[in-house]
Amino acid sequence: MKINLFLKQAKLLIVILIVFGLCKTGNASEYDVSQDIDTSRVNNYIKIAAEYLNVKPDTSKYYIDSLHELSKQYDYKYGLFKSYHYLGNYYWIYANYDSSLFYYKKALYAAQFTSSKRNKALILGNIGMLYSNLFNTDSAIYYLEKTVNYSLECNSVDLANKANFDLGRLYLNQGRYFEAIKHLMQAKDSLVKYPNANLEVLVYSIFGSIYYHMKDFDNSLSYYNKAIDLDNKNDDTYILPNILAFKGQLYFELGHNLDSAVYYYKYAQKVAHDYNKEFININVNIGLGNVIREKENYDSSSYYYFKVIESPVIKNNLGLKAAALVNIGSNYLKIADHKNAERYLNRGLKLAESLGIFNYQQIAYENLIELADATGDFKKSVEYYKLYNIISDSIHREEAHQQLEKYKFNKYLADQTFNINYLEKENELKTRLLYNRNILIILLLLGAVSLFIYLISIYINRRKIRRLAAELEKRNQDLNKVNLKLNNLNEEQNVLNEELNSANENLIEKQNELLEANQTKDKFFTIIGHDLKSPFNSLLGFLDLLNNDWDSLDDPEKKDVIDKLHKST
Repeated sequence: MKINLFLKQAKLLIVILIVFGLCKTGNASEYDVSQDIDTSRVNNYIKIAAEYLNVKPDTSKYYIDSLHELSKQYDYKYGLFKSYHYLGNYYWIYANYDSSLFYYKKALYAAQFTSSKRNKALILGNIGMLYSNLFNTDSAIYYLEKTVNYSLECNSVDLANKANFDLGRLYLNQGRYFEAIKHLMQAKDSLVKYPNANLEVLVYSIFGSIYYHMKDFDNSLSYYNKAIDLDNKNDDTYILPNILAFKGQLYFELGHNLDSAVYYYKYAQKVAHDYNKEFININVNIGLGNVIREKENYDSSSYYYFKVIESPVIKNNLGLKAAALVNIGSNYLKIADHKNAERYLNRGLKLAESLGIFNYQQIAYENLIELADATGDFKKSVEYYKLYNIISDSIHREEAHQQLEKYKFNKYLADQTFNINYLEKENELKTRLLYNRNILIILLLLGAVSLFIYLISIYINRRKIRRLAAELEKRNQDLNKVNLKLNNLNEEQNVLNEELNSANENLIEKQNELLEANQTKDKFFTIIGHDLKSPFNSLLGFLDLLNNDWDSLDDPEKKDVIDKLHKST
């Protein structure tokens, strides 16, 4: 027999674990410091109390009490707030919900005297979850919705995410999948921007639970596996035992892999923490009893169910107790122990009726009908059958409501998928338009730059032209001056040429005169040469005589020759 309440009851522990995580929120930096209080001592109490609260609550209680006494002595509001907050968590761990609610409300009052508005949002969320555990759904929704709104007002997005998760879990337990998915999706989307490893594990585990309830076991298993992977990467999470127990229940529901169900049940027991070991044991024992019952080993199955009803914490999990009692009665019926079967079936039925759990009432009536038929008490059988039909009608109405919720859920997911696809296409179109616009802008910029460069080049060329024109004008002026000088020089040259021509003419005239003079000279010298030839011949003759006969001539002869030379000259 499959026990659907197992998962619903197991989820309650998640709430406790989340609250434990929140006890780490805040630090001594928020102190509204009194004049004489030792803040380092207070800070140390807060730190140690937070560290031990999740794993060793009784050890933590000593430091919580010390924190409370010290803060009370100095009327230190922040210390009082933290002590009330931790006391609320402590009593919640031990399922003393009245005391837990009492201290949470004292913490809510003390929060208004602290410097951080976040403290109030934190306690509002805890109170909401506590009311959820007390099955006070309206109060739970009220406080959790208030937590979301107040958290967003004071910019505590992580607390808003946590409250959205809690609302999703609460609506899931009510079978309101549409409302559950809306809040969970808000938390999931926000976690992308504001990561929180603990909450991410919880969100994935609850998504697994939603798909589990909708009988979509493939998606359920996928989300549970993601939750386990995330938990393994994060040393600070405390819900691995719960997820493993959920996974065991999932394999049991699948029916074809009961050994895997047993493996995960026992693995959950192995990794359970001291403070929640009994709670895990209850859920695991229910699961193991169900697995063994499927194998028709009824005595061993009842052994595990008896361990459930004998658990010291079963009083806080009466739904599981009702399931165990009904299943024990059904097992006795299977082995024909009619007396014990009737005894336990009626006990389970009574408890299920007081809790308003229709599924267990239906199973109990089903077995009681079979028991009455087996004992021949047909009158009772008819009475049970009528009651069975009444319960079945209620269950059918509930199932119809769940089918409507499933339709809303699937429609919401389809709308989300459509919106995502639409947004993706819209983004793709916008990306293309942006790309084209950027290309156009680039082309326009290039055109503008080209035009600018062209205009600059025109401007530069015009400046060059003006400069060159000015230089050309200057050079023309210089050239004109040179031309003028050349003209002057030409005129002077012409004058000189005329003078030169005149001089040349005079020179030619002089040359002609010189030629005439030379001719006259040549003629003169010719005449002289002819006229002087005879005298010179005589002179030469006397000179040769003197030269040759000088020694043979006497002085009178020499004197006579010399006189003749003198006369000849």
